[in-house]
Amino acid sequence: MSEYSKANLHGELSYAPITFFGEKLKIGVIGAGRGALIKVRNFYNKGSKIEVLALDFLEDFYKFNGDKVKLIKGKYNKDFILDKHIIIIAIDNNDVINEIKDDCKKLCKIYINSSNFKDGMGVIPVTRESKVITVAVNTKVGNPRGSVMVAESITESLQEFDEYIRLTGEIRNCLFLDKEIKDDLLKFINSSDCKFFYDKNKIFEVFKLFYDEDLVRKIKSLRKEEWYMELVLATRKSLLAQTQTETVMKLLKDKVNMDSKKLLVVTEGDKRLDVTLDKIGGKGLFTKDIEIALLDGRAHAAVHSMKDVPYEMGKEFELIAMPEREDVRDVLVCKNGETLSDLRKGAIIGTSSIRRAAQLKALREDINIVPIRGNVGTRLEKMKSEGMDGIILAAAGLKRLGMEDIISDYLNPDIFVPAVSQGALGIECLKDGTYNNYFKSLDNIDVRIAVEAERSFMRELNGGCHSLIGAYARLQGSDIYIVGTYEVNGIIVKKDILGNKEEYVELGKKLAQKILKA
Repeated sequence: MSEYSKANLHGELSYAPITFFGEKLKIGVIGAGRGALIKVRNFYNKGSKIEVLALDFLEDFYKFNGDKVKLIKGKYNKDFILDKHIIIIAIDNNDVINEIKDDCKKLCKIYINSSNFKDGMGVIPVTRESKVITVAVNTKVGNPRGSVMVAESITESLQEFDEYIRLTGEIRNCLFLDKEIKDDLLKFINSSDCKFFYDKNKIFEVFKLFYDEDLVRKIKSLRKEEWYMELVLATRKSLLAQTQTETVMKLLKDKVNMDSKKLLVVTEGDKRLDVTLDKIGGKGLFTKDIEIALLDGRAHAAVHSMKDVPYEMGKEFELIAMPEREDVRDVLVCKNGETLSDLRKGAIIGTSSIRRAAQLKALREDINIVPIRGNVGTRLEKMKSEGMDGIILAAAGLKRLGMEDIISDYLNPDIFVPAVSQGALGIECLKDGTYNNYFKSLDNIDVRIAVEAERSFMRELNGGCHSLIGAYARLQGSDIYIVGTYEVNGIIVKKDILGNKEEYVELGKKLAQKILKA
């Protein structure tokens, strides 16, 4: 008995797997029902050119891109299959099916019979993909739903191999080595032992043990070692902090093709929601625990709201990049949608910011201020449950969360001066960190100039969460305009300054001195 006969004693299917490049295939589909539609979608998604022949078409066929899918109305004839690689038979007429099969055999065409898969030359497997791996699954007993179940179960595990397979593929395809050396190298890098050291970020140390310097240098030249890993970004646990970090993650991917992930840290400032920040230590409470994650190596960088970053940082750290700045303004969110001028006399407004409270009182002396802390969701709930008419929030946070529609009133930053650095993101790293250049490439020079001007103003006044201080800088061509506010001897003083943007740090200091002398 032949091996083929043995394999099929119990009706099991025998496959000869081969994988085609989708964009090089020409597919002919005969029939335009539901089964045909499934097949067309499969090849369409792989970039194949497809012609569909039928007397009538389901409406969904007209949704495909006309450059890739051509619909032909008519009956089958042999000419239709002449220039095709694979023929899909998706009709029920047995006489026509047999005619198509005979033509395919004579012309050496691969054909798939959708109505009776065993009668065709093959089947389309269930496929699942990660970034660099494609897996195709068939069952020998003709159970496509079983194939789906198996494929789904292994899809997630593919991801852990992606970057390793990318690396080993580059070594195989890009290094021109002596055959014996290359065979030995390929055997090693495609072993579980090598993968183990790769996962521990020790792969090049191992290479150095077994291969000469020249070969290791050639391998390193393909890609920098850092590219093989995933950068870790420490951030607070709030939805807003995570959303901001995801913005940085996208920038890393788009600009330097680096993958990254979040490390969520609960800071002291997040734990102590019962008292105002000025009573428990100010801004540093949101950054200290995150900085510990940098020091102990759990994270490569930290993503902060710049308004939470103290102007004095530890000597071990640096603000490596300020990638973007959202709307700088404070906003009023009212349960009935009122603007500031429309609020009833004696309205109750929630804020724990000394700066916001004082400026609000200056504009509306009749308003009652009550303390409120927590994330955006918590504050909105407290507004409702504690009978407040409204709360003051930063526009940037609401916009990043997609909640711009709840804003009742935007407060003019020239009048209602925002917090120093409000709306800006900052990326903090250890000084001379191995991966700092990736983050440095995200820096926006215009954002940095404006933010550093505001922080220079804050530094000169020695201001922080415990003091009434605000500043807003904007670039105007080659100039920079800065407006600042500060409490001097119990009086709120507001001044502005205009000057060359190249002197942004000095201008921040001069504005501070201007206020102190007022």
